[in-house]
Amino acid sequence: MKKQLHFKLFITALLVVIVQGFGTAQNTSGSKTLFKASVVPGDLVVQLNNNSGDLKINTYDENSVTLKTTVEITGNTKEDTDKIIAAIENFKFKLSGNTMEIDTRFYKNMNTTNSRTTMTLLNGDKVEIKDFNIRHELQIPKTARINLDNKYSDIEMQKDAEFDFYDSDLEIESCGNMNLKSKYSKYEIKKAVEMEIDSYDDKFNINELSSLNLTSKYSDFISMVNLKEIS
Repeated sequence: MKKQLHFKLFITALLVVIVQGFGTAQNTSGSKTLFKASVVPGDLVVQLNNNSGDLKINTYDENSVTLKTTVEITGNTKEDTDKIIAAIENFKFKLSGNTMEIDTRFYKNMNTTNSRTTMTLLNGDKVEIKDFNIRHELQIPKTARINLDNKYSDIEMQKDAEFDFYDSDLEIESCGNMNLKSKYSKYEIKKAVEMEIDSYDDKFNINELSSLNLTSKYSDFISMVNLKEIS
């Protein structure tokens, strides 16, 4: 009887250890909203590299650039989650002369094996991550020129915006009235109202557009669906 009781107590203790082990392996979530801002000159050029975070671009009558970033992370541990948020906090936002450099990249690479995702941050740290959601809202002067390289993200642009793109790669979910001057760029535009385009050696794929005023040289319009008016 004593041996049997001792055996039962041992099994119970072992089960408690196993349950506690599973409890410590649970994922940890974290969120944060970050703000960056800088006063800028009137002849500003924004050099923007956006990666893995949806981006909304607004223009206004101010000589300043502001960037609001909202982060939602689910990591393997709290330490991993904190490291990812710290890496996002430290992405480049730097004014040099009349050029504002913004680079939202915070990791080198990300690999997924058997539903387990490992991310290597720019500082070399490796973290395990389950999910992340990043959104940026950028405000720039109306007179600013912007060079944009965009990957793995959707872009939403404010109505009645003017942009100057050079060697950019854009995926735009929606925009209103847009005045676009562009060279050597690629565009995937799902929906736009009115566009005035001065294009040189660009590639466009536009799903829905109400009105287009086009000046083009050496450019390729792969698709122009539901276009109501062109001039």
